[in-house]
Amino acid sequence: MSRNFLPTKRNLISAKINLSIAIKGHDILDKKQKILIHELNRAKHNVSQLKKQLAPVQKKAKAAMETAEIKAGAAALKKFQYQTEPIFSSPPYTLWESSTYVDEAFFAWQQATMLQQKLTEAETNAKKLSARLSKIQKRAAALENIVIPAYQTGIKYMSLQLEERERDELVRVRVRYRLKSKHQYAYAQTDVHPKCTP
Repeated sequence: MSRNFLPTKRNLISAKINLSIAIKGHDILDKKQKILIHELNRAKHNVSQLKKQLAPVQKKAKAAMETAEIKAGAAALKKFQYQTEPIFSSPPYTLWESSTYVDEAFFAWQQATMLQQKLTEAETNAKKLSARLSKIQKRAAALENIVIPAYQTGIKYMSLQLEERERDELVRVRVRYRLKSKHQYAYAQTDVHPKCTP
């Protein structure tokens, strides 16, 4: 057995306390796991909804970009098509460089970019939740399959050893008492008492 499970009363009490803490921890992890599963399902549903919303918006933006490219030329679209900032407060072109086709393409592109950003955030959130859930599942499994059984086995071992020691001690006390009483009885039965020599 391990050093932690040396059969002493102190170690037995400590092991029982640690077992109760491990069981409470497992219960908390189980509740947390259920909450994370619920959150993950909600995040996955959110991702699928955003994907459904994004597909027609991207088609609309692509069609508007193609129309604007045909009507206004590719040079008018380059200013906002490859922007690093995903959301624009105002169009990155002046009024005389614009036409209604470019404006429609800009706003469709902006809407698609905003939805793409929301989708990316939702996917990242879902991945983080999934990673947290797998960590929680590993910890709960370790408690359930390794820690709790080890403490239960150790407590059982220490309890048996301590009970055996108590029985042995009880037998020793009884034997000592019997020997002592036999000796006193034998001493009382003898008529010859040792004489004290001056």
